[in-house]
Amino acid sequence: MGDVLHSNNEKRGSSSRPPSRRKQRSDVEAANGSVGRALRSVYQKTVEEDVPAEMLDLLGKLG
Repeated sequence: MGDVLHSNNEKRGSSSRPPSRRKQRSDVEAANGSVGRALRSVYQKTVEEDVPAEMLDLLGKLG
């Protein structure tokens, strides 16, 4: 109890400054862009898949 936690930079005695809010925001936007591209890619592949014959048969029986 009473232990103080330090970041890796503090442990090494580095005087580097934490990233600015603008830098943090651009990192988040870049990550969001990557996730968005991945989701669009998966969605597009799903849309392009053929509907299985069994599913078409079942749909035909409903209508």
